[in-house]
Amino acid sequence: GDIFYTYSSPEGSVIALMDCTGHGVPGAFLTMIVYAEIRKIILDEQVRKPSEILGRLNRAVKAVLHKNTARTGADDGLDAAVCYIDHAGSQVVYAGARLPLFFVKNGMLHRKSGDKQSIGYRDSDENHVFTDHVIDVVSACDFYLKTDGFTDQMGGVKRLRFGTRRFTDMIVENYDKPYSDQRKIYMKTLMDYQGTCPQMDDTTLIAVEIPWTSTDPPRWSARRASTASPCRAKGATITCRSWLASISATAPSRA
Repeated sequence: GDIFYTYSSPEGSVIALMDCTGHGVPGAFLTMIVYAEIRKIILDEQVRKPSEILGRLNRAVKAVLHKNTARTGADDGLDAAVCYIDHAGSQVVYAGARLPLFFVKNGMLHRKSGDKQSIGYRDSDENHVFTDHVIDVVSACDFYLKTDGFTDQMGGVKRLRFGTRRFTDMIVENYDKPYSDQRKIYMKTLMDYQGTCPQMDDTTLIAVEIPWTSTDPPRWSARRASTASPCRAKGATITCRSWLASISATAPSRA
């Protein structure tokens, strides 16, 4: 199933999105393990670097799931993406394990694909060093994280995948609308495309807006899944607002 974790402080914010394999009891068990481990890495170990968060999560999940590989035939794991918003440095740092980051900057859509390396599987490289991608926020930016349930959904006249092209076109057409409107548009677009086709997977979409303002002095406030957090950056203020749209709250037959 899909899970997410967020953490915010005056110095920065961490957003993590994870897509775990499995279903039923094994899937629920993996989700519990992943949530507990990423919370420990970010809160207790105070790691903020996305690549290090993914690396530690990979080692932790492998250690729990595959202590005795000779006795278990299960081979579960997850894909993930982590973003760190550096308030003072006006930067967003992203690292991914097969989950991409999309962002709109100066009216142009960009994509960071992350590493072609999943987390926690038996054949996942325990020593893999994930790559950090740094995005400088020098103007208003909108960031999007998604699980593959969105683009893998079958539908349309020809019963094909929704696909990345259709997803990015949708973002380009609507990124400058209020988030309340975007959420409705994206959900309706996916549901209309799905039609009578069965749901393929859990679907989660996270959007983070960083508009460039000149408010001074900055003030900090935060709410779960909906934040307003101005912070000093190069003489201006960055205000972070985010929303999360989980299209499905129930697990389908294939996770």
